[in-house]
Amino acid sequence: MMAAFTLAHLSDPHLPPLPAARLRDLAGKRALGYLNWTRNRHKYHRRDVLDALVADMQARSPDHIAITGDLVNLALEAEFAPSRAWLESVGTADRVTVIPGNHDAYVRATRHRFAQTWGPYLGGDDAQAGSARFRRCAGAARWR
Repeated sequence: MMAAFTLAHLSDPHLPPLPAARLRDLAGKRALGYLNWTRNRHKYHRRDVLDALVADMQARSPDHIAITGDLVNLALEAEFAPSRAWLESVGTADRVTVIPGNHDAYVRATRHRFAQTWGPYLGGDDAQAGSARFRRCAGAARWR
């Protein structure tokens, strides 16, 4: 008989708060994302709620945690270090796997940052840490 395996799944945390952005950082696509965050999304993506969800999830001692999509909001350079610290608070890379979302590769200038920052959390059991490659799928950004 197979032993039970408990997988916890957390999707789209969009880690708040959004760091201060320089005007030049908000050119193009980020401008609309920034407006959307300041007008609406900051009301729904609250850190206190996320922290409560993570605490409840950890209290249940899952065998593994999958975090899928959108750890960051606009892929600003200042979002990546706090996102790594948050990941480390959720668990170690052998117990937590991250699948990036379109906001994690929001613009070409920082598209490489999620792989640099979350490398150990991206690999599978048969992959070297940080060697994961992501291909375009319907509705998702292109990662390479």
